[in-house]
Amino acid sequence: MVDTFKPISISTSALKTSRRHRRETWWQVTFPLLIGLVGVLILSVVISSVSSVDVSRLAKMAVIWLLIPALVLSVIFFVILVGLIYVLVRLIAIIPHYSYRVQYQFARVGSKSEQICNFVSEPIIRIRSFRAGLRVLRKRER
Repeated sequence: MVDTFKPISISTSALKTSRRHRRETWWQVTFPLLIGLVGVLILSVVISSVSSVDVSRLAKMAVIWLLIPALVLSVIFFVILVGLIYVLVRLIAIIPHYSYRVQYQFARVGSKSEQICNFVSEPIIRIRSFRAGLRVLRKRER
């Protein structure tokens, strides 16, 4: 079997568009990110080299700023949990009444279905018991 490989021809406009996209990505994403990173590094070096700034105070403030989102999420989850507990307590108070009503209805359905089954099967059982009685009488006569 001959493998016929035909290279895909890419138009020059597609190549120009790709080059322009890469260039824009560099200037719009990568370059500002590097500038920000260099700025943070320079700022941290300047702050740590100045003796008038208390580094432990800045560290404590940084920890506070790092903990604030976790605390906010914890409060949100706590409120959700309290709401679910409240709903469950209300349901536990309501459920016994309705479950009794459902159980009563199922008992009625069960009783009625038992009556219907007995009514339907009674003629069959009478006929079979009559046959069994006849068989016993025949065996006694022999």
